[in-house]
Amino acid sequence: MLSPLTTEHESMTEPLPSPAFKKFRIVLIKPSKYDDDGYVIRFWKGVLPSNTLNVLHGLTEAVKDSRVFGDLPIEIVTFDETAEKLPVRKIIGWSRQPGTKLIVGLVGVQTNQFPRAFDLARQFRAAGIAVIIGGFHTSGTINMLSDQEPDIQALVKESITIVSGEVEDNWGRFWPMRSMAG
Repeated sequence: MLSPLTTEHESMTEPLPSPAFKKFRIVLIKPSKYDDDGYVIRFWKGVLPSNTLNVLHGLTEAVKDSRVFGDLPIEIVTFDETAEKLPVRKIIGWSRQPGTKLIVGLVGVQTNQFPRAFDLARQFRAAGIAVIIGGFHTSGTINMLSDQEPDIQALVKESITIVSGEVEDNWGRFWPMRSMAG
């Protein structure tokens, strides 16, 4: 079943109960895709920056600035895998820091990027990291076909949170809800 994008804490200004962790790190990743030989495609220079990645970074900054988490330090890290090597081991290492809650968001995932995004999501889930995924592929698959399609059910089986549709209006309520989940 898909995770709802609402929570009891509807207001971005209403403080949440004190979390069991001391630092919250949100990692937003725009995944690349594989070439015909199975290698990750990466460009020397990013010619066309990811609008989705930039917008979600800004929206996440707004959540941080709203202080919905009170005095909890929040760090937002973004990676555009099409223009930089993704430090998967380093990200996993961040999740092992005492008192740190880490969530990975795979954003703006298009159909040709879905295999790479799913591979990344599985690596992070294997390390016990909460993962969300959204973009044209998940939204289109669910809205045009159903949430019972094999790609979507594979995400559900791996306990990956799925975002379908426009998330912008719900972003401020989404992070507090996910941060309290295991």
